[in-house]
Amino acid sequence: LLRHAEIAAAKLPTATGDDVFFYQGKIASARFFVRDALPKVAIRRAAAEAENGELMSLPDEAF
Repeated sequence: LLRHAEIAAAKLPTATGDDVFFYQGKIASARFFVRDALPKVAIRRAAAEAENGELMSLPDEAF
């Protein structure tokens, strides 16, 4: 993801036509992922690691 954004940033200044939108999209999606999705990964990991296994001890029939 980061590598694609780096390539897009390098090519954007000389891009023309639809390539401009393509490269802008690559950069925007990388920014979104880094700002929005990545911070949530740490929170979800901490929650998963804190889970005490109680749900996993239930039989399948409980669901």
